[in-house]
Amino acid sequence: MSFSYLPPPAPSLSSVSSFVMLPLLEDAVTVQIQKLVGQCCHGSSYCKQILSLYQLSKELQCPFSHISREDPHSVLKNLLMLEQPDRFRMAKTFIKAQGLSADTVAELVSDALVQGLLASTQELQPGEKQIFRPSDGQESLIQLIRLCEDSNIVGLKLMEYLHNVPLRNLNSVVELLIVAHSCFSLTCNMEGIVRVLQAARHLSHTYLAPGEHYSLL
Repeated sequence: MSFSYLPPPAPSLSSVSSFVMLPLLEDAVTVQIQKLVGQCCHGSSYCKQILSLYQLSKELQCPFSHISREDPHSVLKNLLMLEQPDRFRMAKTFIKAQGLSADTVAELVSDALVQGLLASTQELQPGEKQIFRPSDGQESLIQLIRLCEDSNIVGLKLMEYLHNVPLRNLNSVVELLIVAHSCFSLTCNMEGIVRVLQAARHLSHTYLAPGEHYSLL
């Protein structure tokens, strides 16, 4: 029942969180690619993607030949798992350079939010990482949501996911509604806010009050 509404092998990108971030120095390769970006009439966007990946590989101390073969979605996901204060800056730059669509980013962000909220009621396995943890605080939450150029899409995806949350996990349902409200509030989307409030009212009257879950009201 759910709520109704060669030399040594190249390091794997899945272990990027173990890399140490080093200050970037502008090397000859970077300079040459930047020149290409300025001189290309038709391939500048592709050059920018190459430059973005090259600079990211340097920041992560990960071989360019490895990171360039990865799916952009996977690179972004693993990038966000970095335990680094500037991971959101790097992610935003990567998203722009790779031309990832708002829907693609919103899908990743909403999945991360859902997984983080559901995992907060469980114990993480040793070595298991999450892009988002409620304990990260409001600032990290907002930065994650803002990775998507339209936070409303993230909010809508969270509302859609409510149907999949078991009613035994009412705490997660409430948290999802709160986060969805934050998504819509960032753009003052009154239609989205009203939708959240209606769902919250339905949840309160149908499940929370009758079940005496007063701490969640």
